[in-house]
Amino acid sequence: MSARKPPSSDFGKILESISDRHDIRHVFDGFVRLAACALAAQTREAEYREEAERWQKPELDLFGEALGALILEMESRPFEDILGGYYLEFAVSTKGQQWSGEFHTPKTVCDLMARMILGDVE
Repeated sequence: MSARKPPSSDFGKILESISDRHDIRHVFDGFVRLAACALAAQTREAEYREEAERWQKPELDLFGEALGALILEMESRPFEDILGGYYLEFAVSTKGQQWSGEFHTPKTVCDLMARMILGDVE
């Protein structure tokens, strides 16, 4: 079963534009690491600098834009796993060039399993 592709957004387009020069999985991993460090309230500065050294200034600027676009998308669709959809698209899809032995259960199947165990919960 194919994973549902997230709708096109600025976030996805920005990461894809960086992937013109780098493998998309490397771009996604770099974005996640930089974003986590940036949101860690200055507790991961050394790790941030280490990752930032791997990218050119224009790419770092695009990562910043991507974080802003992702936040806006998450605000417009609260309680939805936005980043997980992009992870499936970019990191473990054929676009990411490998599955690395990872298998992901679609949300609809997870919802069905939960309803089977818990019943309909308001």
